Amino acid sequence: MLLNSDLYVMDQTIFVKDGSGSISQLSIPENEKARLISAVQVRARTESRDSFRIEFDGDFYRVSVFNSLNGPFYILRKNPSKLIDFNKLGLPSLFKSNLLEIDKGMILFAGDVGSGKTTSCGSLIGQIMNDHGGILLTAEDPIELPLTGPIGKGYGFQNDSGEHELGFEKALRTAVRCSPDLLFVGEIRDAFTVDNALRASVNGLKSISTIHSESIIGTFFRLKALSQSMSSVGNLDALIAESIAAIVFVKRFEFVGSWKSSFQMLRIDNDKSVKHLIRTGDYTKLVNPIDQFSGRAGSM
Repeated sequence: MLLNSDLYVMDQTIFVKDGSGSISQLSIPENEKARLISAVQVRARTESRDSFRIEFDGDFYRVSVFNSLNGPFYILRKNPSKLIDFNKLGLPSLFKSNLLEIDKGMILFAGDVGSGKTTSCGSLIGQIMNDHGGILLTAEDPIELPLTGPIGKGYGFQNDSGEHELGFEKALRTAVRCSPDLLFVGEIRDAFTVDNALRASVNGLKSISTIHSESIIGTFFRLKALSQSMSSVGNLDALIAESIAAIVFVKRFEFVGSWKSSFQMLRIDNDKSVKHLIRTGDYTKLVNPIDQFSGRAGSM
């Protein structure tokens, strides 16, 4: 079993980065190293995507490909083998109670790369399925969470849309039409996803997703930037106000040799004044509602 840290593969060498940013070669047996490098390179030759998933010794890794001047460079991130218990995620009690009472609309986890957004989504999904059961459908490219099969009282069906000819757009449209009890969209990353995922949530579908951003307020600007290439989005501020139930911002940092996470949250669906500020695009005035949720650091 390899480390949980990101791995960097170049030629016949595997590097790992510690919490201080220092890079060193990964110390593992040569035969294990050779098998991992071979598994990555063989799969990469059959893939047209710049991100895909591989299985190695029973563990799954998300592989991102970067074509450098010196040749292909691969970044491996280990996928969790099980969902984190929601009560061990590190979320304050106020956050947990608010998230679990939401029965429709989108819950959006925002943060930087590697902050724990997807892990947090999986933990919340597990708790919702434990509490309410039902059918979970996903649209992911690639798959990063173990959400296939029985989950609590319900059952999950995952779709690695990048492995199919019709791709992510078709997978998302199909999942929305199936009207699941819960929808997980791996990432809000383009205009199509903004439009379709938010409109589905406006129509009452309960969904969970992630987005890259630097803050809760930055999430609104990120959504606007992504939607610019699609004229059908229309009044995006109104769409956001009526579709997104809550935004949770996750930040991961190292503290005394271990990783911690801090959280901020904005509840939207039950607050008319917050909805009004979003509809009018007056995002900077959301600071006070955000500050009402006092996050604390927890292990993840």
